[in-house]
Amino acid sequence: MRQDERFIKAALCVIVCAVFFSAQVAFAAEEVTIVGMVTEQGIVTYDGQVYTVVENNMGKEVMRLLNRKVEVIGKIIERGDGRKSIEISNYGISE
Repeated sequence: MRQDERFIKAALCVIVCAVFFSAQVAFAAEEVTIVGMVTEQGIVTYDGQVYTVVENNMGKEVMRLLNRKVEVIGKIIERGDGRKSIEISNYGISE
């Protein structure tokens, strides 16, 4: 009987882990593309939306392009106060 109990516990653990993992994948942020002007505050789009830039390597590169029009690809992070940030994974300079 002990082996049956262990098997059931192991099976339940596998099922719980599979459900948890699939939920994480389902709720992962999708990458988007935004176009805007690099300012000291971040990237400002033509509709006036301001995205602060997450300070990873790519974000630091983009923030050096002050007053340039850029097209960036990344994941949007929405704050509780309505502000938005973008974690940039790729970018290009627009003309």
